Amino acid sequence: MNVYLDLPPYLSQWLSNRCGGSSPIRLPRGSIELTILHTSLRAPRAGERPQVLCPKGWTAVEVPAFKGFPLDSRNFLPDSARRAIEDAVRQRFDRDLWPLALDADYRLVPLHRLIELWMETHGIEPDDTNTQAVTKRLRRLRVRALGMMRQRRLRARKNTPENMDKTTPETNA
Repeated sequence: MNVYLDLPPYLSQWLSNRCGGSSPIRLPRGSIELTILHTSLRAPRAGERPQVLCPKGWTAVEVPAFKGFPLDSRNFLPDSARRAIEDAVRQRFDRDLWPLALDADYRLVPLHRLIELWMETHGIEPDDTNTQAVTKRLRRLRVRALGMMRQRRLRARKNTPENMDKTTPETNA
């Protein structure tokens, strides 16, 4: 049995590469995506039907057989669970991209070369759409990382001993 996720092509290719390159994708044991899948599968209610055919452009994910878990009756994945799995995949992708956002010195190597290399090593086809999408996610991560570092510096500067004396109110005894 399979479930289907609505992922952009670059995320689908990255997930396939990360999970061994099989089709349908087999999620790693113990992953948050598989945990969400296992806890969310249920018997369909009146008027609900499990998705049997893969919509065009969607990613097929295999549902493994769980011990004591009848897949013939518990074969419906609600939309909220599907979206939660998609969000978990996006977060995992961002975590994989995070070192490139922090450690890369863009003055020495052009950004597009670093992104092409990263995409190649993570199994993503380097077409224009995928490259632009990964570049956009990388820039957003970089802005977030720089903001976090700026906040840390401000807090460290604010908490120095000479600033601490200025900010503490004097008590009258």
